[in-house]
Amino acid sequence: MRRIIPSLIWFSALAGGSGYAAKATAAADVPYDSCAVLPATEAGATGNNVVYLNRKYGFSFSLPSSWKGFRVLACQWSGANAARHGQEETGPLLVIRHPLDTEEDPRMDIPIMIYRKRQWGKDGTNLIVSAAGVGPSELGRNREYVFVLPPRFADVDVEGAQEVLDIVTRHPLRAVRISHEPEP
Repeated sequence: MRRIIPSLIWFSALAGGSGYAAKATAAADVPYDSCAVLPATEAGATGNNVVYLNRKYGFSFSLPSSWKGFRVLACQWSGANAARHGQEETGPLLVIRHPLDTEEDPRMDIPIMIYRKRQWGKDGTNLIVSAAGVGPSELGRNREYVFVLPPRFADVDVEGAQEVLDIVTRHPLRAVRISHEPEP
């Protein structure tokens, strides 16, 4: 067992149909294999960076070259829609994992929650996805989706936390054309 995302987000595996769901908190562990592993499509290098490209949702994410060989996990977030009397909403949660991360020696992940624009609303206050006093932080958007970091996602006690914070403050996410073809 290991932590995947230190935050108060509900999520479950997208693959396998196991119905597995767990509440990830800074003190809780989530099974290492509870999310589906996606192919980490690298769009190539730009200077000292590697770029993760996700055509399904229409974004790229720039990472330092030390992340070459990263993995991507597909999970699912869920929350309550305050504008719809607490109706449950769900969406994709992609987790970019450092290549040196292991179960025995975990490193900080980069979680990206994906909202449809109607879920996000005008200012992101429609959905309650955490007990934290702050909401998610927007990383970027395209015509269909808003990409956000979960509230309080960083855990300073995990190896690589400062590096991840440095990465996300450099505005690494860019919108790209969405492909409506299924990913391999």
